[in-house]
Parts: sequence; C-alpha cells; structure tokens
Amino acid sequence: RNVGPPQAAMAPQQYGLATDRDVQFGDLTEKNIGQLRLLNEALYPVNYQDKFYKDVLNQGELAQYVYFRDLLVGAICARVEPQDDMTFKMYILTLGVLEPYRRLGIGSRMVDYIVG
Repeated sequence: RNVGPPQAAMAPQQYGLATDRDVQFGDLTEKNIGQLRLLNEALYPVNYQDKFYKDVLNQGELAQYVYFRDLLVGAICARVEPQDDMTFKMYILTLGVLEPYRRLGIGSRMVDYIVG
C-alpha cells in the first residue's frame, strides 16, 4: 500500500462521504511502523520520539492505520489506562488524516472504530 495522495485526476472530496467499502483499517506492526513516522511528519508540527513508536506497537487494536480505497491516508493511536475506581479512561494520542482526504468522514470513522 502507498502513502500519499493518488495520482488520479479526481480530487477525493468529489467522492462525497467515504463509505464502509472505501475505508479500511490496518494494524501497526514492527514492519510497517515507518509508515506511521512518515504520516506523523506530514501531519504534525512535532517530532515524536522512538519511545512513542515503541509504545503504540503495544496498543493492539487501539493503534490503526486508515486506508481510503487502499491508499494509506491516516492513523489513530490511543491507549487505555485503568483508574483507581476499577474503571478505565481512553486517551487518543494522535488522530490524523492527510489533508486531501479530510471532510470525507474518515476521522469520525476512526474514532468510532477505536471506541466501538
């Protein structure tokens, strides 16, 4: 799978809202963690340390790539922390979608996937 905008002439926003068929999720692994580094460099004005990337590899389903029509366009990373009262709190660490793919409802799908 590729990272970045497609070479197609049609802008993603012309598709309307993304459907279930358009959007897929994929696990972060040691073999593909470099993709997250590239995404984060493109999305955020900060550089995440190696510890961040090691930590998100241990989050399982809470750290996911998002693909729009087989093209990597974003990622979400979260963690769950137990509280003293036997409940849990979820923290979204990063959530980002490349600019050409925003306003398609992908970010909302990401949150739904993580909390669902």
